[in-house]
Amino acid sequence: MPGPKTNEQLSAFYYKLFDFSKVGFNTQDKLYKRRKVFSNVTNTDGYSVSFLFTKITTKNSKDHLPLKPSDL
Repeated sequence: MPGPKTNEQLSAFYYKLFDFSKVGFNTQDKLYKRRKVFSNVTNTDGYSVSFLFTKITTKNSKDHLPLKPSDL
């Protein structure tokens, strides 16, 4: 199907193409319902494939401290 793809279409495509169960995602829904989510991004050098996952953080985290320029 030509044209722009939705996240659901991309996730179905990647889940059918690659075995994500080896990295802890046993169902397609788990690609987006965990603290670590799949970003629908893959990179390849023609020999190996890398997948981009992002970590979801909460803004109200107690560990988060705002940085000032002097902190760098």
